[in-house]
Amino acid sequence: MASFVRVCSKGNFVHNRYLATVNGKQVAIFQIDGKHYGISNVCARIAGPIIHGDLDKHGYAVCPWHGYRYDPKTGKAPGGSPERVETFSILHGASGAQVIRKEA
Repeated sequence: MASFVRVCSKGNFVHNRYLATVNGKQVAIFQIDGKHYGISNVCARIAGPIIHGDLDKHGYAVCPWHGYRYDPKTGKAPGGSPERVETFSILHGASGAQVIRKEA
């Protein structure tokens, strides 16, 4: 059975995003159309901080260091590129967001 760890409250989101640390991993949490999605905050290309980039007009999270893009819902890069980042299941309730605690 999966366990979740509470990482933030609704008020912690700034510009519809929040950076959490779960099991030593940085998780970028994005609030998109009222839902929450979590991906690794570390770009697969050159380890840039994804949380500091923008969401483009297609909804992709853009790495601020070189412009590489990832879908916050799937962690995949667009256009069939093999790069992807780890995804994290997010529960969002009245008290805030919770991230699934993955076993090491």
